[in-house]
Amino acid sequence: MIEINIDQAIAGVKAIVAEYGHDYVYTKRPFGPGASRCVYVYEGQPDCLVGKFLAAQGVSIEHLAEGDTARFGSAAENLLDYLAQDRILGTDTETVVFLANLQYEQDQGSEWGVALRRATEIVSQDD
Repeated sequence: MIEINIDQAIAGVKAIVAEYGHDYVYTKRPFGPGASRCVYVYEGQPDCLVGKFLAAQGVSIEHLAEGDTARFGSAAENLLDYLAQDRILGTDTETVVFLANLQYEQDQGSEWGVALRRATEIVSQDD
């Protein structure tokens, strides 16, 4: 089982944001006729910020793609719950809150640097 704590999550996401640039804005992908949305996997590769982070931690493309199915919707909490139930990923509530808020910010069109800052601020307020 892959174990991820909040420090690993923040450091891993910081590395991805540094690679893509703080001002990078995620492009929603076609999803059904005339629709688009954020997805974990696109054309066989990790796509969104949370998808890229989880893939970098060792979560398979196949497991990430499950998060894009109607069974789960697209909320990070649902994907993380599925990964925990299948004993693929172990994490704590603080890390789930961080990743969920990170995804929310991205899905709202925030630059990845802004999404990282806001998600980090939310978990820092809980201390």
